[in-house]
Amino acid sequence: MIAAALALWLADQAAADTKAAPMKCEIGGIDRRFGSTEWIVYACDDGGSFVVVSKPGNPASPFYFIISRKPDGYGISGEGSGSKTASAAARDELAALGNEGLAALNAAARRQERDK
Repeated sequence: MIAAALALWLADQAAADTKAAPMKCEIGGIDRRFGSTEWIVYACDDGGSFVVVSKPGNPASPFYFIISRKPDGYGISGEGSGSKTASAAARDELAALGNEGLAALNAAARRQERDK
């Protein structure tokens, strides 16, 4: 379900620019904890975006956040059908990282891929 929703979102992003290839978010795969729940972070091939996907057993599951670079920093959006309390707690913690923290999280996922 999450993979299908993510694929749909990525297809919509690609459709916005007909010259762009669909974006893939498969770089890294690092485990992190946000809002006292477990998540996996994957960087996207556009260099600036990344996704945070709920791990199995996470009460927010199924849920994912898409964090994309904007002119003034990062934007966070999310979608899923699990616990709204759990996903809201994770979103609040992600937002509290600020632009520098989110950039560092993206970089950590990219480093993980290089270290494989």
